[in-house]
Amino acid sequence: AMLLVSAEEHLDGDEDHAQALVLLRQALALFRQAGDSRGAADALRMIVMTCRAKSQATYSKREKVSDPAALEEATRTAMEELEAFRLASDKYGQACMLNALADIALENKAPSASELGGAVEQAATAQGLFRELGERRRQAQVCATLTFLHLKRQAWQQAEAAAREAVGLAEAAEDKKSIANALHTLAVCLAQSPSASSCGETLEEGLRHARRALALFKELNLEKFMASEYYFVATWLLMLGRSREALPIAKTAM
Repeated sequence: AMLLVSAEEHLDGDEDHAQALVLLRQALALFRQAGDSRGAADALRMIVMTCRAKSQATYSKREKVSDPAALEEATRTAMEELEAFRLASDKYGQACMLNALADIALENKAPSASELGGAVEQAATAQGLFRELGERRRQAQVCATLTFLHLKRQAWQQAEAAAREAVGLAEAAEDKKSIANALHTLAVCLAQSPSASSCGETLEEGLRHARRALALFKELNLEKFMASEYYFVATWLLMLGRSREALPIAKTAM
């Protein structure tokens, strides 16, 4: 478990994907040796997430040229492990891999309607399994995935419903990082809503949620998340025409 925590710190802090993968694979080997299928599923989920994050980092550093190898590794791992969990009738493992596959679909810059529909179906299946297992924190994560999938589909009402459900589930789980992430997801969803450009109230609500997320990230001392949230808060203040408020916040994000 400590290896998972250490790997997450590498991802949340300096984004050292290579070192995070080393730690996660060590953790996976130990969980499997101990017969801990849930621990193994969590390690695998983080391995897939790290490969996806590695792809995102490459995408941003190479002028929007993605890294197919990282995404291919993530997809291959998730598909192989999903089948293994199915054969073992391991619902938690299946849900983790289904959610991972739905997350990977978000990296497709021009997905077809059928690809998005398939990802939504994967996420919905994962949601049902996590609900059956009483895993509220994981349900909240799936709801965030569903939110962004629905945004890609321009299904605004479904996106907002999923985002609000994520907040409720995270609060029920009493996990501060999950709550902050869910609040951020809801804020992004509201900011991208068609009504945001014509209705200041929608953007104002999103701003309130972003400020709450920022406060929690500060409390948890998650600097990378804080910087990102400062950026979003400043951006949305500018959209609301409140440039004087936005400027010092933008400077903090830099």
